[in-house]
Amino acid sequence: MTFVFLSQIVIKLNYAKRILPGTLMNRAPLKSTRLLIVFLIATLVTLTSASEKQSIAVLRFENNSLMNKEAYNGLNKGLCDMLVTELSKISAFHVLEREKLEGVLSELELAQSDVIDASSAPQIGKLLGASYLMFGGFVKDMGNKLRIDVRIVDVTTGEILKAVEATGKPKALFKLIKKISYKIADELDVTISKKEKKLIKKSDKVNMDVLLVYSKGLEEMDAGNKEEALKHFKKALDMDDSFERARSQINKLEAKE
Repeated sequence: MTFVFLSQIVIKLNYAKRILPGTLMNRAPLKSTRLLIVFLIATLVTLTSASEKQSIAVLRFENNSLMNKEAYNGLNKGLCDMLVTELSKISAFHVLEREKLEGVLSELELAQSDVIDASSAPQIGKLLGASYLMFGGFVKDMGNKLRIDVRIVDVTTGEILKAVEATGKPKALFKLIKKISYKIADELDVTISKKEKKLIKKSDKVNMDVLLVYSKGLEEMDAGNKEEALKHFKKALDMDDSFERARSQINKLEAKE
């Protein structure tokens, strides 16, 4: 087993050496020691936790709204966080945690908005040890409808396997995420058990206003602003005291004190 782990690590490091000079190294200098640690951790986590599962990384959602676009920018992380949470309830998937993905991208000194696109994402996916990448986008229209689109990308081939979408009212946001989760499982030929369906059914039933506040907390947390993050998570929980994801983030941050 150890030999297999080491072999996979060597393969990933050699792959990184091939692609980084032409794609990422030109963006900013990388600290080799920290980069090696990132690859080692990503590889070991993937091999130990996802040997029998389909490994998935969900990237931030792109805001494609035409009206009041800035007002909804925070959803890029919030929707990603919700989808990661729901897909993680399906045992056939090993979903890379949003915080870990952000950490890896930070160590690589990447900004998704201007580096990761349809052509470069498969390279990043391979470095993360993911089998599939999920690209997301959303549109809030003038008719008070929210449309969420997700493209499923095969990291090995770079091919977009399928695009799934869900449209509905912002106040029923959780239903849209649940629908997207079921569609992704279906497209990847995964059968969701009754137990898993019950877990998904218990999803946080948050509306978009609450998620926007929560998303701001995610932004502050990723920036290392713990107190500001706590303030937004607590506000989101005050707005909806059944929002367990916000409660979990509060407990996690307070435990670090």
